[in-house]
Amino acid sequence: MKRDFNQAKNVFKYLEGRYGKIKKHSMNDDITLAKDMSSNHSLEELYMIKRRIQAHLSHNGENDYINNHLQPSMLSYFVALSTFSISAVTLGWNWLQILAEQNIQLNLDDLEHEEANEILRMIDPSSLFSVAGTVIIVLFTLLFFFGFTVYSIKSKKVLRNAHYEILVIEAITISEKNKNG
Repeated sequence: MKRDFNQAKNVFKYLEGRYGKIKKHSMNDDITLAKDMSSNHSLEELYMIKRRIQAHLSHNGENDYINNHLQPSMLSYFVALSTFSISAVTLGWNWLQILAEQNIQLNLDDLEHEEANEILRMIDPSSLFSVAGTVIIVLFTLLFFFGFTVYSIKSKKVLRNAHYEILVIEAITISEKNKNG
């Protein structure tokens, strides 16, 4: 089944549908594909394809803030989550201390001084901070893998689109050579 360029809604889907995916192509495969493109399309159609590919590449490159600024975005997310986690743990620890001190004040007649100090020493904040540290590390790891995945997917698409642009330019060159001589 041959696909008609004039009926295509997306240039990349059209090219993949007509010529297949360009994964792991050798230079020979690229030359054959460029020749096929030049023989299957008029020069005007090749220029139309080229302009659409270039517009897509420039649009995605200019308007995608997160992908263009991935490290600063990830760093700001990490800093915000770390600050929030440590603040929550600090507030929780302070709340527990206040409750313990109020309990001691209420039962001051029944408790001795050493028992009151022992109660305050029993509330150990290290477990709270280790939980917060673990949460921070887990969130950082998840953010890192999310960012890496987004970057990988985006770069594969950009490389594929740039490869198509090169093939179309080569097809235009072949068509112009055939037209001139």
